[in-house]
Amino acid sequence: MTIQTLEDYAAEVFPNRDLRGGGGFPITDADVVVAHFAEVGHGKAAHERVRSSFTGLRTELVVVRGQGRTMLPTADEDPEGVTELPTRRLGLSSLVGGVVLAAVVLVILLIVSEPWVAIISAAFAAGIGAWIGFLAGGGARHAGERAWAQPADVDEDGAMAVVGAQIRSADEGAAVTALLDQFRPEVVRIVNGSGWRLPSSFTPEQEDPQAR
Repeated sequence: MTIQTLEDYAAEVFPNRDLRGGGGFPITDADVVVAHFAEVGHGKAAHERVRSSFTGLRTELVVVRGQGRTMLPTADEDPEGVTELPTRRLGLSSLVGGVVLAAVVLVILLIVSEPWVAIISAAFAAGIGAWIGFLAGGGARHAGERAWAQPADVDEDGAMAVVGAQIRSADEGAAVTALLDQFRPEVVRIVNGSGWRLPSSFTPEQEDPQAR
């Protein structure tokens, strides 16, 4: 997918979500400092501060709303995302996995072995079953690529904010990043039509056309 606007970027990082805002300025040929906020209020405050602090800087705010957190996964839920994955779902799946596997092992070993062997083995099986249940319930998502970009600690309705500022120089990019950091973003990236990179590798195309 070619990233042309901040809304395109938000749709790629947060699929199957309702997006509000964005689409204002193109980001295909310029670098944009983008920050993800787990709370919409923090994102709006950061957006206002950046806009008022840098004269002539083009800024944008996209509000991302999910389907909310449910105990059972829904058809619209991002199967690789973590923002709609409640902790209680992982806890329940771990509990069920541990209890089921421990019960199976306990029953079998009580028939074919000594009681103490059955009890000890069932305890080990409970731990293994809990781990399997955790992964099956969605815990494996935390090791995926989107887990690095999607805030896990969000409101129950899954609302987040993405703020973008189209910068004109490396110094301005560093200043915008430092200002955004004051509002505790989950992620800060440099985005353009080619993709994204971390601010530490910041080399705007308008200053160094051979950077890519």
